[in-house]
Amino acid sequence: MTNRLALVIGVRDYPGGPFPPLPVVEYDVEAMRFCLAAFGYQVKLFGLDSGEGAGSTIYQQLLNSCRAAPEGSTLLIYFSGHGLHHRGKDYLVPADFNHLNAEAFDRLLIPIDISAAVEDSRAKAVVLFVDACRTGLDLDNVEVKTSLFSQWGKAKLARASRQKFAIVLGCSPGQFCQYVSGAESFSLFTRALVSALSSEHPATSLGGVINAAQNELNRLVALHGKAPQQIRFVSEQSPGESSVNGGIEGDRGHCCADFRRSKGAASIA
Repeated sequence: MTNRLALVIGVRDYPGGPFPPLPVVEYDVEAMRFCLAAFGYQVKLFGLDSGEGAGSTIYQQLLNSCRAAPEGSTLLIYFSGHGLHHRGKDYLVPADFNHLNAEAFDRLLIPIDISAAVEDSRAKAVVLFVDACRTGLDLDNVEVKTSLFSQWGKAKLARASRQKFAIVLGCSPGQFCQYVSGAESFSLFTRALVSALSSEHPATSLGGVINAAQNELNRLVALHGKAPQQIRFVSEQSPGESSVNGGIEGDRGHCCADFRRSKGAASIA
């Protein structure tokens, strides 16, 4: 059994309204699948097929992946879709979420902090990559057919004492995870991440990969005339959010497990 596992989740088919469908998700998912498989990860795709986009189904898949990871393994989880902030917490939005059901948000949304599941996992390291906008609906101000938007709050992460857990967010609070539309649409963050993970790139640590992804993201933003987009990093060693400006150093760039291979070597230090 491989000690490198990846769960790649994409939610494309939203009902509309404040959460329009995201055709670009298909590129995101396929690009990540191809990239991670090239580094020997056993990749499971989820969310695009009929019946897989429901919130409870996705959350169960997250829990099952953490629970099934073998001792000492590395588990990478990737999500592409919409994001939402409510009452100080950040969530991933499943395909079946109705923003009018504000009173049931706890049961209908997917919390971004899965540290409780990580705590029960035997994996040595778990990294969650999120390609989702960080401007969400403020559900406290939804009145019938009207909606207001607010910034995502700064992510707070409970400590998982036995494992190393990190969340890599594709943009900063209040920003959009932008994409280029057209016949071959793509997400800027995912394309930058795939570039940083490619075998041609020298980065082998998580910190190195994130810094390389930010450099490529800056290049793509300038090339396509997009607004600035800043990657954020949250780890259980450093619970507050950190940007990658100036590099990720110390505990914030550390996660004790194999991450990717480069010329026969692998590390995530």
